[in-house]
Amino acid sequence: MFTFPQESNTAYVKLTPNTLDFGAITVCLRTITDLNRNHALFSLSATPSDNAFLIFKPTADGILVYVHNKPETFGGEDYKVNTWHSICSTWDSVTGVAQLWLDNKPFIRKYVGGARIKNPSIIIGQESNTAYVKLTPNTLDFGAITVCLRTITDLNRNHALFSLSAPAPDNAFLIFKPTTDGIQIYVHNKPETFGGEDYKVNTWHSICSTWDSVTGVAQLWLDNKPFIRKYVGGARIKNPSIIIGQEQDSHGGGFDKTQSFVGMISDVHMWDYTLSACEIQKYMLDRNRTPGNVLNWKALDYRTYGRESNTAYVKLTPNRLDFGAITVCLRTITDLNRNHALFSLSATPSDNAFLIFKPTDDGIQIYVHNKPETFGGEDYKVNTWHSICSTWDSVTGVAQLWLDNKPFIRKYVGGARIKNPSIIIGQEQDSHGGGFDKTQSFVGMISDVHM
Repeated sequence: MFTFPQESNTAYVKLTPNTLDFGAITVCLRTITDLNRNHALFSLSATPSDNAFLIFKPTADGILVYVHNKPETFGGEDYKVNTWHSICSTWDSVTGVAQLWLDNKPFIRKYVGGARIKNPSIIIGQESNTAYVKLTPNTLDFGAITVCLRTITDLNRNHALFSLSAPAPDNAFLIFKPTTDGIQIYVHNKPETFGGEDYKVNTWHSICSTWDSVTGVAQLWLDNKPFIRKYVGGARIKNPSIIIGQEQDSHGGGFDKTQSFVGMISDVHMWDYTLSACEIQKYMLDRNRTPGNVLNWKALDYRTYGRESNTAYVKLTPNRLDFGAITVCLRTITDLNRNHALFSLSATPSDNAFLIFKPTDDGIQIYVHNKPETFGGEDYKVNTWHSICSTWDSVTGVAQLWLDNKPFIRKYVGGARIKNPSIIIGQEQDSHGGGFDKTQSFVGMISDVHM
């Protein structure tokens, strides 16, 4: 269960689909809230439709389903606050028909139209100097560059859209939106402004920029409009660090939150040659374009970096409150080299009634009723997906850990039955349901959690 305890514009859960091209969609969920105002239940954004598929509860009666920014109201139903509701919504691009079900009651089908939905977005939720995505190119030596991307933001201040740094020039190739009119392209720290264009906030924009070291010429395209070519010079660029979400003032770092990006960036491609005007136009119009040969949005090699905190977590609600035995399985990836909690189940009086914990040292620790046992020496690598399962039984008092299909020796930890648990992902509970310490928080991805 995803719990959102307070109103904010920064708390969200991002789901990663296993496909990037949708001709039909069905979404089902269960929800409870005391809100009497507008609120989103499920938001799928794509370019150029920020509401490509949105389930939305307005203040007025009814539930809205948006497809490609077109809303249809399925109205008048008895959607009560403080009551669990089951909702399903369907849409098909062939028929253009959408339908809503609420608590096993189907509403009349409605025509909404809509083409296929492609390419979910990178979402960066708040101003910081720590949140970013690092992209890994498949080559390290560039005599020419083309970068294309799509973006939406409400920022009126300086912000970086694409930052490529090399060991010598930190702005080896930078696409930057200053507070003033225009978009700036930096090559080897030299900026050129392509200015005066109508770059609106809260609007999807498609941007391409090219540069060639032989001619020294750079050019910008915005929403299928080419700007005049300008001479920026510049030698070949080697050993790049490529960042989305921050502007690098040093190679791979030196971030300033006042230049950070907040919004959505999608469909990022990069080529090691100057793309032709015809190919750029295909990108702008999303018509059978050639994917990037250095960075391809549908096959990106990347790492996400978030913000260490003592407030970011997901609270899970179990369907029972009394446990004589427990098995927990999950998959995880992180670049943390410090202590961090992977799964925290607290009860009274044991804050670590059942805890899966990765210490700085080798091994993984399982706590049962505050008693730790280390299953140690295994090859737990950073920036690598790992599958973890842990078991415990109150009758035998035995716990065991499995890592990537490798079982470790069973160990005696004892422990009575566990009752009335609080289950948290992302933090370690030093008190029942709280007492978080950001130095033990998790930063990374956890998936496929079962208990």
